[in-house]
Amino acid sequence: ILQGHFYYDHFVLGRRAGGVIALASADLKCAAPAIAISTNAATVTSTTSSAVIYYTLDGSDPRYSLQRKVYASAVTLKSGETIRAVATKDGMLQSDVTDKTNT
Repeated sequence: ILQGHFYYDHFVLGRRAGGVIALASADLKCAAPAIAISTNAATVTSTTSSAVIYYTLDGSDPRYSLQRKVYASAVTLKSGETIRAVATKDGMLQSDVTDKTNT
C-alpha cells in the first residue's frame, strides 16, 4: 500500500491573488478600513480591534507592496493622490483593500 500526501501552501504571487477565493466565517476576516479625507489629510480606521493597517500612496496593493507603510496617524495627501489600505491581524484573514482619492 502506498499512501501520498500533498501539502499546498497558501503562498500566492500578489499579481495572481485576485483569482484566489477563501471561504471562511465572516468573524475570521478583518473589517475593511474606512478612509476619511479632510483638508488633504487621510485618516484610516478599522473596526477590527488591534488590527494593523498598512497603506500605500503609489497605487500598489498594500497587501504585497514593498513600499507599504504601517498607518499610525493622519497621512498628508496631494490633490489627486490615492491612498489604498488593508487591515491585518494575526489569526485572521486580511481585509479587502479600500482606496480613496483626494479631490
